Amino acid sequence: MTALQALKSELRRVQVAQVKCVDKYNIVIPFRRYEYNLLIREGSEIRNNIEFMENLQAGKPGIGARK
Repeated sequence: MTALQALKSELRRVQVAQVKCVDKYNIVIPFRRYEYNLLIREGSEIRNNIEFMENLQAGKPGIGARK
């Protein structure tokens, strides 16, 4: 398993955990709000890492890279 595949599977795990924090109307369950906020933050960090790695594989310069 490559690092990119591992990140994508981790993102899927986070997304499944997010679904458990909302009710059938997609409203965050009050006692799960803290956990949901942590999962949102973790998911966005993973998405940023995935995007960065895909840019590296495509040969695009990363953020702050010199040309």
